[in-house]
Amino acid sequence: MLFASVVALAAGESAASWFVVATAVVQAALGFGSALLAQTRHDCVLDVIIDGRGRLPLAAVQRQRRRLLDRAHRAFLARWLDGLRHDAQRPIPRFRAARPVYSVLVIAAVAPDLQQIARLLHTDHAGLRGIALTERALRDGTSPQDLLCWLAAGQWHIAEATYRIALGKAPDDLVLTAEARLTEQPFGS
Repeated sequence: MLFASVVALAAGESAASWFVVATAVVQAALGFGSALLAQTRHDCVLDVIIDGRGRLPLAAVQRQRRRLLDRAHRAFLARWLDGLRHDAQRPIPRFRAARPVYSVLVIAAVAPDLQQIARLLHTDHAGLRGIALTERALRDGTSPQDLLCWLAAGQWHIAEATYRIALGKAPDDLVLTAEARLTEQPFGS
């Protein structure tokens, strides 16, 4: 339809310009919808892997599994973590619109854990679920738990430590703080 409208417009049909615009808008909407569906499918397959079903004999799951376990992809995720950590440790002044969407204080506080995860991503011992969770955290900006660190076997665990918990209106406007001593515990399976 777009091609025919462009040909009609080139032939001098002035009414064809409306068809050109309308078909271009429809094609752009279809392209956006297709991209959105592909991203939704990607997210759903990632959820299946995070839920521990990464060995299902489904083509989409196997493709995602191969992609996540690929050494180059793991290196990409590790570089992303290192860059995030580096930016948080050496913040540069930015315009308000260009500021990061994450809390620099939080990233700086968990920098050693991010460094450990990046190191593990470079090994062949990184677990599939852990890689999927790392990708989800980086792409969506969400994290399953701030208290979790990642074992080489790819299983999450709570490290034995004293954790400081803070509630506030903003990272620099804390209303309540508390400390809790936790023992090492596995999380998930």
